Amino acid sequence: MATNTTGMADGSSGTFDLELKLHQRLRETNDERMRTQAKINALSDQLQRMFSKTPKKPRDTLTQMDDKIAKLEYDRTTHSLTLPAEKQILRQIDLIKRSKKTLKEYEIHEHAIQEKKNDISELRDNMRTINAAMAEIESALHKVKLAKRLGCTTSELKTCVVDCPADKIGHIIGKNGTSLKLLEERTGVQVDVDKVGSKIHLQGSAAALEAAVKEVENITLAVEEQITLQSAVVDYLLSQRSAVLKKLEVANPEVQFDLSRNSTILHLRGRPEFAVLAKKEVENLDVKTLSRNLSSKETGLVVGKGGATINKLISDHDVSINVLNESKGSDAGATVEITGPSANADAALAEVEEILYENEESEDFVLVETMQRNMFLSNGGAVLKEIQAEINEGGKGGILLLFERRGKDERNNPNSKDPSKLSIKTSRANMARAMELVRNRIEAHEKTVLTIKVDADKVAAIIGKGGATINQLRQEGSGAEIEVDKDTGVIKIQSEDDDVKAKVKHAIDEIVLANQILNVEVEKSMISLLFGETGKPLRKKISDEMNVWIGVDSSYFHVTLRGTQEKIEEAAVMLKEFIAENYTSEFEIELDDEPVLFHGGSDNIMVKLENIHDVFMKFIKASHSVVIRGVKENVDAALKELEQFMIGGDGFQVVKLKVPDFSVGVIIGKGGSNIAKLEKDYEGVVVDLLRTSGMLSIRGPENAVRGCRSSVITTLATIRVTDTIVISPEQRVGLARPEVMKKITDGLGAQITLSDHSVKIRGIPIDVKDAKALVLEQLNGIFEATIDLEASQLSKVSKAVKDFSHFQRIKEMSKADLTLDTLTSAIVISGKRGNVKKAKNQLFGFLDFLLPSEFAKVKVTRALLRKVGEPVSLAKISADTGAFVTIDRELGCIQARSIRPDEVKLAVEQINERIIECEKLNYILRLDSNDSWLLPKIIGKGGATVQALQSDTGCAVDIYKDEFIVAVSGEDEEAVAAAKLSLDNIIEKARRECVFIDIPDSAMSAFIGKAGSNIKKLSETNGVEIERLRKDPSRIRIQGDEVSVQTGKIAIMQWVKQWESKNIGISLSVDKNLIPVILGKQGSNVNAIQQETGCRIDIDRRSSTITVRGESEASKDDAMARIKQTIQDEKDKEETKRLEKEARQRAQAEEEAAKKAAKAVAICANTQNNAKTVESEVSRNKQNQDDGFKPIDRSSEFAVKPVGLSSNGNSQLNKVLANGKRNKKKVGDGSKEKVIASVKEQNKPQGTAAANNLFQMLVSDTQPTQSKRDEHESLGSESPSSSTDDISTEPVTQPKTFYKSASGFSIRL
Repeated sequence: MATNTTGMADGSSGTFDLELKLHQRLRETNDERMRTQAKINALSDQLQRMFSKTPKKPRDTLTQMDDKIAKLEYDRTTHSLTLPAEKQILRQIDLIKRSKKTLKEYEIHEHAIQEKKNDISELRDNMRTINAAMAEIESALHKVKLAKRLGCTTSELKTCVVDCPADKIGHIIGKNGTSLKLLEERTGVQVDVDKVGSKIHLQGSAAALEAAVKEVENITLAVEEQITLQSAVVDYLLSQRSAVLKKLEVANPEVQFDLSRNSTILHLRGRPEFAVLAKKEVENLDVKTLSRNLSSKETGLVVGKGGATINKLISDHDVSINVLNESKGSDAGATVEITGPSANADAALAEVEEILYENEESEDFVLVETMQRNMFLSNGGAVLKEIQAEINEGGKGGILLLFERRGKDERNNPNSKDPSKLSIKTSRANMARAMELVRNRIEAHEKTVLTIKVDADKVAAIIGKGGATINQLRQEGSGAEIEVDKDTGVIKIQSEDDDVKAKVKHAIDEIVLANQILNVEVEKSMISLLFGETGKPLRKKISDEMNVWIGVDSSYFHVTLRGTQEKIEEAAVMLKEFIAENYTSEFEIELDDEPVLFHGGSDNIMVKLENIHDVFMKFIKASHSVVIRGVKENVDAALKELEQFMIGGDGFQVVKLKVPDFSVGVIIGKGGSNIAKLEKDYEGVVVDLLRTSGMLSIRGPENAVRGCRSSVITTLATIRVTDTIVISPEQRVGLARPEVMKKITDGLGAQITLSDHSVKIRGIPIDVKDAKALVLEQLNGIFEATIDLEASQLSKVSKAVKDFSHFQRIKEMSKADLTLDTLTSAIVISGKRGNVKKAKNQLFGFLDFLLPSEFAKVKVTRALLRKVGEPVSLAKISADTGAFVTIDRELGCIQARSIRPDEVKLAVEQINERIIECEKLNYILRLDSNDSWLLPKIIGKGGATVQALQSDTGCAVDIYKDEFIVAVSGEDEEAVAAAKLSLDNIIEKARRECVFIDIPDSAMSAFIGKAGSNIKKLSETNGVEIERLRKDPSRIRIQGDEVSVQTGKIAIMQWVKQWESKNIGISLSVDKNLIPVILGKQGSNVNAIQQETGCRIDIDRRSSTITVRGESEASKDDAMARIKQTIQDEKDKEETKRLEKEARQRAQAEEEAAKKAAKAVAICANTQNNAKTVESEVSRNKQNQDDGFKPIDRSSEFAVKPVGLSSNGNSQLNKVLANGKRNKKKVGDGSKEKVIASVKEQNKPQGTAAANNLFQMLVSDTQPTQSKRDEHESLGSESPSSSTDDISTEPVTQPKTFYKSASGFSIRL
């Protein structure tokens, strides 16, 4: 290391104070600088005024204007002109002369401006000279002050130049200059670093220089050692906020330790002898990691409330403990890793094992039948109390015996048929004894029960009216307990006395013999005929003469005969003969279609079918159905033709179109001329306007109906109609506000006229409809939208929504009201507009499942929606494809619907083509939210800029401020390209004339200056406008001409750089979400830290950086430590909240799992009953076929294939249904296996998400969770089927099982 020391000339004098003299000279020079700046400012103001008064420069030059005058004079003198034409030329000459005068004035003014600029430039040169002089004076003054601080004269000040290796320069300076500042504070010298020449310049007294040189040598001679550590050692050193690492630093003060959590390399820096000792100490650390897997419950025990347990373990054993979650599930376990010295880690793991052992708990259950439950609960639960007392005597902990609440039946009463679950909660040591005691009691009770079985249809006779018969049996049986299963016919008799049980059994056998039952299957329509006047003689003969009771079962598909076996068989023969002679069928008619039956008067469809097929037909108004009676073959033929006429099929189509009230006259025409024309143009078509619903019905051959429908749609879409809304004077005041009317008419082509008592809306139907909805929303706060349907689609939806749960779930999730309007063939949605939009999205998912491929939505950007959705274009697509196409402004899309998927597909293709066509003539500019300030620049003052852009290019420009979008549309691609270029030029110019700069918060007051002096000075000096942003107080905006803005920007950046060099701070990058926490409420937290530490804290939200500035390193470190502590406290709170949330989710999941398990048990019981019912049905059908009676084929009422469900999911659920017991191990003889225990995961239906959601809507009685709500919003997306290979069961033959909702949907499992 080479040094060079030279003495300094003595600048002091015995006759005067040099420092005072320099200060005086500095003030004088500064005064001169201020005077010069004032002159510059005054001249700049004059220049600005001259700029504002600059006359407008003519476009033509003086020569061009002279040429024009000469040409006009030539034309005037050489041509024969009329007097008006000559006057016109003279006026033009006069105008050009005036322009020449204006041009001369402009040139004179420009010359004056240039002279003023020259004066300003000269003054600025003087300013630079003055600034240089001030810098020299300040340098001399600094030397005087340094000598005074060191207690010497300036002549005693010396300089020393120390050569330093280039790679050591950074160590001398330190991070953010910390090492350099520390060197100056310790030695008192002034230090300047020459990075280029790799030299250190020191200035001070001889003693100070000697100390400084020694400090520099210590830094430059230091070596750096690297130790590669195992990850476990890194975790241990950095645990407890690097407490272990700090201990090493204290033990080795001459060595600097550097270790980050993202690296496994420890950097040691210091003199070689000290670095070697520190490295050896680190390498001798004996650290190991022990791990143990934990369940979710065990994890909570180890962590403790708020992490108390785990923190205690860390503190007691001086180890690092990490708990790693295996997955995000509520029941997921975790792994605990303990890292530390071997002895400490072993002791910590031993304590963890002890904690788990002490808190271990066991739980099990036993399924008991109803009689056994009653035994346990009799006498106030005496048996349960005896078991509890016996367990408690063992002294190994208590026990809890608890019956879970049973599920409820369809009448909301406790379901007594399902087995009850007796839960046992106790320690593991007590569990075996408790289970043994419970099972012993059950076995003892079971020995006193006698079980017999009768046919299920005999149960009613055994019970008797109001339970009279069975109560009498109990009395005769000396208080015997009798339990009857109405579905299976199983009867259990419990008594301690065997004779009593035999007596009751004998009485039951006698009742069964006297009440044999025979069910005869009939059509539902035959019931009313049989039990009406027509069937009265037959009923009288069967009941009075044969003493056989006759009635109808609950399904209304069977006539029940009860009596002795001989009599009921004879009565059944008579009943079948009557049915064969009076075959009846019914066809339900929609209320709106009833007038169609009588279309044509005496030649209506019913009269025609009666004559053709020789049947009797009658319309029953009360049930809205047509009854057809006669020979079965004739009735079936007539029914088929009637169905074809009413709802279509076999080449015959029925279409219904909604015709608004204001369009009825246009569709009908004068005297019905337009309808007559349609029927003439499209042969075979029958057109009816249904007055009650306003629907237009079109019936006939498919091709003709499609053509007629397209013609009507085109007419409806393009006609101009008027609608009127009656309002009150108060409502008129609200609507008359400009912002309200602008909001209503934005994007609509409708014309709205507001009068004192009404609002008149005129335009095409879709615009009138949307405008009316918006007006009504303003009047009553309710927005109403509709989804129109075809007639056949409405029929399917009507059947589906008979199950109220379908619409109810959508209502609950969207908070909107839904109604099905059969008169207008539409789904009506009302509520807040946002809720209506949610409901619409969910309804389209529902319709996509119910009517696959019959609906489609094509999303269109807002800027293109108006152009793409032009009524004429959509009507053409509708006419070309046959699909109904309309614009949906709420969802921002074009909708297409049809009962034919191919039409929908074709319509979507044409809509996409239309979008591509419109995109060619449109340009969309999307700005970032940070660039929102550009929108006013694009608009211009009073819209001048955007109007000029539209005028120059011939394009339309729409600006959507809420979405930061500028949309340009034109008649051709060249015009759009020209508009795009002009728009880019406007933005480019705006960016050059307006820039933004971030100023540190703590520097803002200094930047502004007292009463804004500094910011005004910068603004005036650079000729720009400087403004502090209100929404972002740490940011300023510079506006002006391009050159001035760039000059101002450089000046401000230099000011910030100088300020930061004088106020060096410590920076910390944080998560942007933690910034509000660090600030505290209204900045209370940051203010407190600033007051207590004396530091200034700057928070840069844009870069998520916190900078602490202060006078001393200790205060800055204290402030930064408090900030880090605040961050850590917030993270601890979030972790606590997360753990509490996981606990709540686990509890909720366990509750839902228990409900599903109980429901699965109920399904098992119902399935067994259904299986027997199906077997009896098959047997009866076989018997009827043998008797020559063919049962009705009702297969069309059920799905041929499970809707949307895959075989994997169904087979898994069938396994559940096939096995009625839980926790039973499989044996070799084909007994039932353990599957119910895993029903929570295995009984989910597999397949599409839409199918799964519909399955839940049909068979579930629980409210959907949040995750299910999310699935409802994505109906139709495919989900992969889960594997079921982990379940092994014996093949089980199951009867087909159906779940059927009130809507008529059937799902076969």
